[in-house]
Amino acid sequence: MIGFGLGFSAIFLPHIETQGIKESSSLNQASSPDIGSNEISWIASMLSVGQIFGSLSVSIGGNVLGRKGVMLLSCLPIFLGWLTLFAAQSLALVLVGRLLTGLGMGMQGAIHAVYVSELVNPKWIGTATASGVTTITWGILVAFILGSLIHWREASPSVNSYIATITIGLVQVFGSLLGVVLIRKLGNRFLLLCSSLGSFISMAALGLTLYVGKQHPEFEFLEWLPVLWLVAFTISFTSGLAPVPWVLMGKLFAGIIFDCNPNLQISHYFFCFSVVF
Repeated sequence: MIGFGLGFSAIFLPHIETQGIKESSSLNQASSPDIGSNEISWIASMLSVGQIFGSLSVSIGGNVLGRKGVMLLSCLPIFLGWLTLFAAQSLALVLVGRLLTGLGMGMQGAIHAVYVSELVNPKWIGTATASGVTTITWGILVAFILGSLIHWREASPSVNSYIATITIGLVQVFGSLLGVVLIRKLGNRFLLLCSSLGSFISMAALGLTLYVGKQHPEFEFLEWLPVLWLVAFTISFTSGLAPVPWVLMGKLFAGIIFDCNPNLQISHYFFCFSVVF
């Protein structure tokens, strides 16, 4: 569910940007006013805002409800959020739906690594916790695939955009599966260093390629080279930088009572997401 929530932006935002949000229950009536870049940014970032408050709320209710109780309770705002999005006919309701969905996702994000670490054999903590990232990437991929099949996305640019999006989703799944294997082979520290270096090099190369391509449009080979660097970054990130922090958090905070330390770290993580959007 977390992965689908993250991938939902990629299939939802192009739709409302071109067709708007229905203001009434009648599908034949006019859509809402034009959705600009500012509104699009708010819709995208509202999920992360909800995640910030959701992760912080675990510090309050975690000691009362316990790990399992928090996981079960987190399903309620997620359900209400998706229900609100389904029935949304205005921008305000879309924002509320995204906020509620993010609230539940933030609660799950703050607890799942610690909860898994307390359930599995200590020697399998890294593999089990890193597998959580794999499930997230699968959810993102499912969202991308549905986005290419649902009829209301026919208003988007072309079939090629669907193929590109699904390809990135597949690469994310591959990278996360690779991380599950490498985290046992290489260890947390070395994998994190390699992943950081690979992400830095690929992003720097991507920026340089885009700059050179803009200055020299006659270089036709630069049209496909950014895709290569984007794939390299996706694999580098999802195989190390994505799973290792969750693995470390699970190992560090397993077996202790809830306090603000891990949840502040997670809320900062979600805050960085909201700033990017």
